[in-house]
Amino acid sequence: TPIPATSQVTTPVTHFGFPLGTDRRLASAEAIEQYFTQVSTQTDRVKLLDLGPTTDGHRTIAAAISAPENIRNLDQIRAANARLADPRSLPPDDARRLARTQKVIVAIGASIHATEVGGTQAAAELLYELASSTDPNTLAVLQNVVIVLIPSMNPDGQRLVTDWYEKYKGTA
Repeated sequence: TPIPATSQVTTPVTHFGFPLGTDRRLASAEAIEQYFTQVSTQTDRVKLLDLGPTTDGHRTIAAAISAPENIRNLDQIRAANARLADPRSLPPDDARRLARTQKVIVAIGASIHATEVGGTQAAAELLYELASSTDPNTLAVLQNVVIVLIPSMNPDGQRLVTDWYEKYKGTA
């Protein structure tokens, strides 16, 4: 059963126990993955995507964020964009028609290098804002755009850095 976008979405501070960006505090890769999973169960604006395993066998995830009707039609949106991706396979008139009627896809890779922890931390805040906002401008964007938010392109590296930081924080 779809969950309405107006359902209560857990705030990052409630989930993580501190405001993200707080000095000397980092959310772990596991906690960020759990937050993305939790939000996807609390709103019909978000669908969790599994991008495949990492070298160390962890998940690489993304959140598709959009208006509820776009989330329900992700397969059709993806198929239309795949057709548009190769102009050799589509007559020009069909390509123009599809381009006029399709949603824009915006992919955000929050970080790629292990030590780029800020983007991954901020991704949870962005997810919350897009999943819970009632602002008319945000809602209008979500009607026309599918955002694919990838909190980390390198979850193994995120784990290494946040685990190392927590182990050595406060030491010489």
